[in-house]
Amino acid sequence: MGCSTILVFLTLLSFASAHRKLLLFLLDGFRFDYIDDAELESLPGFRDIIGMGVKVDYMTPDFPSLSYPNYYTLMTGRHCEVHQMIGNYMWDPKTNVSFDIGVNKESLLPLWWNGSEPLWVTMTKEKKNVFMYYWPGCEVEILGVRPSYCREYFSVPTDQNFADAISDALEALRNGSAEMAAVYYERIDVEGHHYGPWSEQRKSALKELDKAMSNMITQIKNKGLQHDVNVLLFSDHGMTDISWTDKVIELKNYINMSDTIQMKDRGPVVSLWPVPEKHTEIYQKLKAVEHMNVYNIQDIPERFFYKKGKFVSPLTLVAEEGWFIVECKHIYTRQSWLQNSLLTYSKSHLHLLTHLDLMQQPHSVTHRKLPAELPSLSAHVSSTHQGNPLCQLSPQLGRARGCCPPPGISSSSGRVRAAFCSFSALSVLGGRNTEILSSELSFNGVSEQFRSLQEGGSGE
Repeated sequence: MGCSTILVFLTLLSFASAHRKLLLFLLDGFRFDYIDDAELESLPGFRDIIGMGVKVDYMTPDFPSLSYPNYYTLMTGRHCEVHQMIGNYMWDPKTNVSFDIGVNKESLLPLWWNGSEPLWVTMTKEKKNVFMYYWPGCEVEILGVRPSYCREYFSVPTDQNFADAISDALEALRNGSAEMAAVYYERIDVEGHHYGPWSEQRKSALKELDKAMSNMITQIKNKGLQHDVNVLLFSDHGMTDISWTDKVIELKNYINMSDTIQMKDRGPVVSLWPVPEKHTEIYQKLKAVEHMNVYNIQDIPERFFYKKGKFVSPLTLVAEEGWFIVECKHIYTRQSWLQNSLLTYSKSHLHLLTHLDLMQQPHSVTHRKLPAELPSLSAHVSSTHQGNPLCQLSPQLGRARGCCPPPGISSSSGRVRAAFCSFSALSVLGGRNTEILSSELSFNGVSEQFRSLQEGGSGE
């Protein structure tokens, strides 16, 4: 369960507001149980937020549960094989250019980003201003469009950078400069990678984030935005410990690396391009390796929604939970291992996400108070489960901002409506009464729900 993530929704609004503005937070690497009941004792900001609303237990990220694939799944409403952002490291054999997270300008080429239309592009095309702060991809021209404002990411934003971004975003929403603002926060992920998910450094980062959340709520009230803003906090993936000394699969021990053209990434998922005449030999050798699955493209399970991606390699290597794949572990220092080795997959590759739907009790006494929790959801998701609710956030948010989602995005997922609708005849996001249709949540529909947040409407 270490890779499970969180989603928090805080609504400080009047239900009569027809078009609420939207403030999004992407909290990188924020594991679901960082704010469980025991942890909340020392987190007054998150505790206050959770006390205002509804908590849904589990949702499932897209495969692979890495940063960039799920950044884009969240904001496009499509699976990786459709939006084409299939990893943190990618290679295009046709052009011989690489996408390498954080290290090369080629990663900013529209080539990697034009596979689908993210929410901010949809809104910008419809003449709605979007302000983005350190958000991955906001500096890229996607489908010929850039957001109204992008504060580019150059290095890990400090806590002060984050606080300033929140203040600037709220002011832009208040003065009408923006209809949506989006802020990226990375320190939780950075400290977790370097020191571990339960390290004091990661806990310290969370306490600073908690202070920022408390300050955000105060600013919303002081600026008079409590009737006009939805705030959504979500994470791309969780994190789990591995043993960097022994649970490592070194490819050099099984194949001759000179028989490969390209290898991308290390960790739970690795992309490998063998020399064509060596493909079968390499496949057979790697298939015999324990604690790792090896897939030819055509054999990648359909449930991964991955195999049709145009940047998918001829061989995809997937480690068992707690294991790490690398060419040779001795070329890395212990620090670089810690920095890159704390993400793994659950055995089924379907990870669970805690979704917190946080909402202030409505001002009108004609509305009943929202329940403290949605019904308990299954702690285990079948490996054959087809849903993936992360994908349905963006379309629903777009609708809530008055945007039409791009073609090909479904809005019919009952699982996701369960995540976003209360039982008390109040719609949490869309201002409409909606029944809970299913007790299961998955990532497939979350992006869809993003866009419907923009529809507005009054509670009944």
